[in-house]
Amino acid sequence: MCSVSDFLLASLEDLRATNHLLDSKASFLLVAIFLPLTQLSRIYSVIHRGISAEANWHSITTCIFAVIFALSWLLAFFSALRGLLASGNPRQNIRDDSKPEQSYYFPSHLFRFSWIDLWINRQITPQSQFKEHYNALALDDFTIKKQLAWEQMKLMYIVGLKLRRSKATYWFTMIWIASGGVIWLMDLVLG
Repeated sequence: MCSVSDFLLASLEDLRATNHLLDSKASFLLVAIFLPLTQLSRIYSVIHRGISAEANWHSITTCIFAVIFALSWLLAFFSALRGLLASGNPRQNIRDDSKPEQSYYFPSHLFRFSWIDLWINRQITPQSQFKEHYNALALDDFTIKKQLAWEQMKLMYIVGLKLRRSKATYWFTMIWIASGGVIWLMDLVLG
């Protein structure tokens, strides 16, 4: 039989794997979204021909689909980018009075970094010494479960947000491809 701690550890591992998968998909979609920029002059000429068409309905239809095309591209780009970027501190988004005071599972409080650390590797002194940190890890079973459950909630917040942003990216990308396809077909058939 599986213990609560084993269950929580397995859940954390699954959530981490899902998080990595969503990052990979968002990266792929960003590349796919930028590929057509290599053909920007051709895209512009197709849209320009449609807008300049003699038939009024053709010109108006091309304008409408060109706006949809551009807006869906922008929305797909921003939602994919937001899916890759940090989603803030999940600790602030979980409302509960019984949350742990500090995290032993992911002790990010041990080191404080500044902007200079982005560019220069310098020696940073930990907020607590090794012995203090080690002694704080003498946790009972209840505290370990509480820590794991807390980490699970934080990670689920991140994965849930990324999943939502991924779905938005897929929808905007599909709309972008469909509207671009309509413009291209109209140019092919009527141009």
